[in-house]
Amino acid sequence: MSHDRDVLQRNFGELRRMRDKLRLKVHLGRMDARELWDDLEKRWNRLEPNANAELVHQTITELREGYDRLASTLRETHPDGLWGQLPSAFDRLVEGGQRTTERVVGSFAELGGAARVRVAKARLERRLIRKCAELGTRVYELAKEPVNPDGRLPQVLDDGEVKALIHDVGSLDAALKKAAAAG
Repeated sequence: MSHDRDVLQRNFGELRRMRDKLRLKVHLGRMDARELWDDLEKRWNRLEPNANAELVHQTITELREGYDRLASTLRETHPDGLWGQLPSAFDRLVEGGQRTTERVVGSFAELGGAARVRVAKARLERRLIRKCAELGTRVYELAKEPVNPDGRLPQVLDDGEVKALIHDVGSLDAALKKAAAAG
């Protein structure tokens, strides 16, 4: 007897799941499907698990056949209904998400490029400042030297190190102008 009750409960559970799925489809479906649904709902409401086992089995069989007909009707009459539109809507959402992700990644790439230009420019500025400081220090050192034996002041611009530092400052200044124009 317990085995029959377990089988009955299992059949009843399967039927309930099928009923719940179809209820949602019918809610979104057409009138002919709703009429079939209303008829099946009357039978469902008369179904009592404690009733005569033979009557319950017969009613479950009728309900299962009715739900199968209803599912078939919904598949045939509503290919463009909400259920038919769901996969394409999901695809559109995924495509939109992909496009958004690509735009965000592109924005990050642009920001990264701008940041690289700023970092390069800042490095050039620091090198230029250092070279200017070195040049100023070298000119000061040369200017402190005593007057030449012939009484002339030292010629700062004739110094090889000063010439090299002036050349470096000019090169760094040109590179900085180029970086500023690019950024």
